[in-house]
Amino acid sequence: MTLLPLARFALPGVPVLSRRSNHFLPRYRNGVLRRGTGKTMPDSSRTYGPITGKEMSSETVNSCAHGFLTAAYGCGNKAYQDRVAKNLAAVEKHFHSEGLNDVEKALETFTDDVVWDEPAPNGLNRSFSGKEVAGNNYRRLWGAMRNVKFQPVQRFATGDRVADDAIITFELAKDGYFSFPVGIRVEMRLVHIFEMRDGKIAKEVVLDMGHPVAAATG
Repeated sequence: MTLLPLARFALPGVPVLSRRSNHFLPRYRNGVLRRGTGKTMPDSSRTYGPITGKEMSSETVNSCAHGFLTAAYGCGNKAYQDRVAKNLAAVEKHFHSEGLNDVEKALETFTDDVVWDEPAPNGLNRSFSGKEVAGNNYRRLWGAMRNVKFQPVQRFATGDRVADDAIITFELAKDGYFSFPVGIRVEMRLVHIFEMRDGKIAKEVVLDMGHPVAAATG
């Protein structure tokens, strides 16, 4: 039997968040974050869903009715569906708090023994263990950026993992964290793999691929 890629299919019971008020919002269809509707819009309006503060409508689509990978992805198992939804909610809260530059709220989504690992040799290439140490890293990280914008690509989850793929742009506000000079605008492709435990993030693996795109315009 050949298993098909997880990212192409859906997990049951997770709301679909739709586009409102000229903003691209996260679109979940049973555990998978979908792209927008295909309408081209200015980058400045493509901020990451809840960070816009716009109201979101939702619906639930059950892919299990179509017979997709029933045994492999827990269709019909409410406990599994609840874990998936809880994991997605924790990661959504984490990113939402980051987008508001509310580091303390973002840290609430971590376990006390969290591991934060960014192993890309051409990226940040650093690792921290424990919420206190990871929190100090977060404060330095978010203190070094300004005018941060997220563009989601996709997100999906299982009972113990959440994977997120996004594009982030920001301006360097302070020396000492990134290798780019202050004032440069950076575009970065970010892939996150979250290992989840009891609805919290126990490990965050970040793969960053960034490059300068322009000098800040003020």
